[in-house]
Amino acid sequence: MSLEHVNTGYFDFKQVIPNGLDDLSRVYAEESHTGRDIGNIGRSIYGFEGGDRHSPTTTDGYKWHWGLLFNMENGQAAFLFPLGKGYGQEGGAELDRHVGVHVKGDMGKDELDKIIERLTAKFTAYNEFKRA
Repeated sequence: MSLEHVNTGYFDFKQVIPNGLDDLSRVYAEESHTGRDIGNIGRSIYGFEGGDRHSPTTTDGYKWHWGLLFNMENGQAAFLFPLGKGYGQEGGAELDRHVGVHVKGDMGKDELDKIIERLTAKFTAYNEFKRA
């Protein structure tokens, strides 16, 4: 998957491109996911605060498929999931951009890495379950 990282703003959060984002985006794109799927995955991870059902929009006007918000010890992280071309078709969707990550506060690299690792693992497990 060869995607560009698009520079966007999201409320008063700062965009970051953390380690593991390519893997998370790749695994997310392997299957089509409903907002309910994404919300259920988010709820299973420590620090989950909520999901955005109203197509979160960034400063570039892009309407994302779904968003997840995590509250951690020193800050918050918002993960924005794109709606790919061919959504709903078997075999996943072709994404037009990476999963977006925006942080607020003093979110540590280790905290963010843990969320990304857990999201990647949960999407991987969900994809395997869907294929079974």
